[in-house]
Amino acid sequence: MRISMRKERDPEPKLKVRSTSAKPGLYITFALSGELDSGSVSVLCNETSTAMAAGSRHVMLDLSRVTRCDNASLYTILGIRHALQHAGGSLTLTAPTVVVRDAVEGSGLGVLLTFTDQLEELSPLLEALEQLD
Repeated sequence: MRISMRKERDPEPKLKVRSTSAKPGLYITFALSGELDSGSVSVLCNETSTAMAAGSRHVMLDLSRVTRCDNASLYTILGIRHALQHAGGSLTLTAPTVVVRDAVEGSGLGVLLTFTDQLEELSPLLEALEQLD
């Protein structure tokens, strides 16, 4: 019997969260790609917590590359929105995929989780946030 001592590679993360723009202490945009579900949403929570600890109170999530979305992740996003609002901030959801839209509609959370379809629509919001600084 032969025992392999090779270390197995960690699997690719199911969800990638990448900061695409930020004004430290004010806002940050995260681009999400991959599977947004109960097994991966903690990555988003950690990134958001780090951004809030650094002073960002307004968070935008670019959902244009999300391939899977479940109810657990949607309720977690509601919790993130609540935490940001409690801190005087906001959460904006942008460019959702059909998968995300279907999950929101199926969960009945459409009234609580609304979308901005195009990132370009956010320019006035970003300008207004920068004026607050």
